[in-house]
Amino acid sequence: MTSEAIFWITQNYEWVFSGVGISVLSAAAWLFKRNRDRTTQKQVGGTNSTNLQAGKHINIVINKKD
Repeated sequence: MTSEAIFWITQNYEWVFSGVGISVLSAAAWLFKRNRDRTTQKQVGGTNSTNLQAGKHINIVINKKD
């Protein structure tokens, strides 16, 4: 941390550690994480292709007959 940040925290410690300060800091962290975790998906399939797309996990089971 820089000395300016430490000075600001020492001057505003009551606000930072009160319920309002914790709420504001938590909301800011949530917004930062939410924006960072967003992903976009794009899929282009060719002729005679089977395209599968999932946001997380996809399980493919192929039953072969002997």
